[in-house]
Amino acid sequence: MRFLQMQWHDHERARNAWDIERAEIKHRIGKQEGDLRKQKQINQALEKQVRMLEQALKNERAKAKALRAGTASNEEEAKESANGKGAVKPASKSAMAEPRREHHLAHLLRANQVSADTFRSGNQASQFLP
Repeated sequence: MRFLQMQWHDHERARNAWDIERAEIKHRIGKQEGDLRKQKQINQALEKQVRMLEQALKNERAKAKALRAGTASNEEEAKESANGKGAVKPASKSAMAEPRREHHLAHLLRANQVSADTFRSGNQASQFLP
């Protein structure tokens, strides 16, 4: 009888240890699944931000390319007028080119300290164009 009681107690101890280990493993699995869900959400948010930043970069590059194309045409125009090959063309290319050109001319006037009257005369205007 004593032998059976000892076997029963050993079996109960082993079963209790197994229950404790099972509960610990379930807890770790639940924690790891929660971490996985959290990491997936963070990853999705970061992917969304990356897509937005990529789109913004594409837009900025297209904008810069368009500005360079507009600046290149203004530089060609200035070279022609500086070489005397052609008269200064009217600045009616686009509504956006005019304010940019005026800003650039104002900057050149300040940089070269040329009076506005000298520039307005039109005789020397072509030398200050980009």
